[in-house]
Amino acid sequence: MAGTAITTYTFSAGATLSSTADIITDGSYLYSWTGTYPKVVAASTTATSTGGIGLGGWSILGDAVLRSNLASVADSYGDALIGVKQPYDGAAARNQSDKNAESISLMDAGGTRDAFDPSKLETAVKLVANENRIPYFGAKQFAFPQQTVKAWSWLDGERDRGVVASFSNVVAPTSDEPVTQVVGLGSAAGLGYYSDRDFVLMFGQIEGPPALLSTSNTTFTTNTITSTDISSVSAHLRAGQIIDVTDSSNSSLIYSGLILSLSNTTVTVDTAWYLKGGNGSTGIPSASSTANFVPNTKIWGQNLNVTLD
Repeated sequence: MAGTAITTYTFSAGATLSSTADIITDGSYLYSWTGTYPKVVAASTTATSTGGIGLGGWSILGDAVLRSNLASVADSYGDALIGVKQPYDGAAARNQSDKNAESISLMDAGGTRDAFDPSKLETAVKLVANENRIPYFGAKQFAFPQQTVKAWSWLDGERDRGVVASFSNVVAPTSDEPVTQVVGLGSAAGLGYYSDRDFVLMFGQIEGPPALLSTSNTTFTTNTITSTDISSVSAHLRAGQIIDVTDSSNSSLIYSGLILSLSNTTVTVDTAWYLKGGNGSTGIPSASSTANFVPNTKIWGQNLNVTLD
């Protein structure tokens, strides 16, 4: 409004505004009226009580509100107001809050990397990481909870803190994060029973998990299985998982399928149910056949392939 004299009034004193050159303040922000003039503002009122903020009402001048909203840690403010999109074809538009939530650190809980005893906070923060399957950055540790890959920069203790890198599995999607078993004292008294003070370069452990779900409450079509029991594990079902089915009419017949999709209590498998040992032949399992979701029949401690070109 170059060349126009600006007059500033206050909500506390009240005023009659005649044009956009008349500005009013509540002590924190400056407001301009976007409705019809004249605008009568009674004393001891607010922007909210005299028309509200928005088109046809009050407009806040300057960037004070934006600065305040960006600095806020309340839900839907702060980093949630910043857009993020990776420079790749098909990238999804997100916000910085979503991006930041992809990992969690000890500092997010108020801890520090040089804390004398970070263990209590670490337990709480790793629980969050475990529940959300996101990377965790600790005092001396980097971990993928539930994916159970852990790496330490400096070894200074027992269990997790006594191994450079550890790899292990959980026996169920809801299992607690396994602790690396290096030294592994039950209490301080254990120091008097075990004389070695071990450090380990690499620790590996695998425990054969049971099937995610085993049920004979089943019906089948050429490429589906329906069971009300599926709802109990639906949160853990993924495309590409295996289902083995032992036929109720002939236990020597075992069918197998790869999960393609899930709809309520029905799972669709890729193409068909294939007969184990049937050289590609297919069939339809009988009703009430036992289905094992994510079955396990063998585990390997190590499988290394070396290829020389």
